[in-house]
Amino acid sequence: MDRKARNPLLEIAPYHRSEPDAREYVRQLAEKLGVLNFKTKLTLDKSVTIPTSGKPIIVNLRTEVRQARVTGVPPAMQGLIDNSDRLMPPPISLGVSMRGSAKISSTVGSHTSSIDGDGILEPAVGALADDVLFYREQAVTDSAEHRLALIARAYRTYLQVCISLVDAFLGHATFALREKNPKIAASAHFITIQNPAPFEDRVDAWCRLWGHPPETFRQTKSWSDLSKLRTQRNRYVHPAEPIYSLGIDEIVNVLNQCRDGVGGTLEYFRMIAGLDPCLSYIQKVKTAPIIKKTT
Repeated sequence: MDRKARNPLLEIAPYHRSEPDAREYVRQLAEKLGVLNFKTKLTLDKSVTIPTSGKPIIVNLRTEVRQARVTGVPPAMQGLIDNSDRLMPPPISLGVSMRGSAKISSTVGSHTSSIDGDGILEPAVGALADDVLFYREQAVTDSAEHRLALIARAYRTYLQVCISLVDAFLGHATFALREKNPKIAASAHFITIQNPAPFEDRVDAWCRLWGHPPETFRQTKSWSDLSKLRTQRNRYVHPAEPIYSLGIDEIVNVLNQCRDGVGGTLEYFRMIAGLDPCLSYIQKVKTAPIIKKTT
């Protein structure tokens, strides 16, 4: 049989969210942004005007719901929520490809990054969240032609960026906290988070920084799934055996564990810190389309 005529090994759902879930998420953001009578305006297909520090933004609620289904987030409203975050507003992503001597810079608090010539500046949490989604989709794409070595490569990279995203959050958040409240940097828990301590110690320290028992987090599905992702990542990062085995049956569940293990963990981390969990990089991963093995 021709390889291209085979059925794909994996399939991915076309949507991040169900219709009711997308409507509810958009309603939550609309409420945060001061939109009144959301249900009525959605039913009547009325655009809403949202004031900003600059020019007001006109938003079509039905379009926002449709996009929230497809990507997990409504683009116009989500951008406003992200940019208004009181701890970690995203730095502007910049890219240049001019084959010249152009220089671009981006400054966040006391830190400035620059590149000369072709390159890109982007927030790590956003880039890694996109990577999580990309490598999941890549595994599904490669499964269409039964390209097992490429499926394994995408899967391994997916595992790595899942853990890296949690690390990046802790690094970005502690940088922002130190900028806004230098006194917090003297806390022993803060120092543990910033130092190259074992991953579990840093997670525990984040919980304790906010007076939250780590044991409570360890009872959640988020911690359970995050631990499974780390275990699978460590099988090839710190191998104890000379051969790395990987079966399609075993990777399906793991490819879906980013939803609670990463998205749910970051949502939890922000909630215990009294921060809004409705940021794009969290919600896109938390609602990652379900992957299934084909029958």
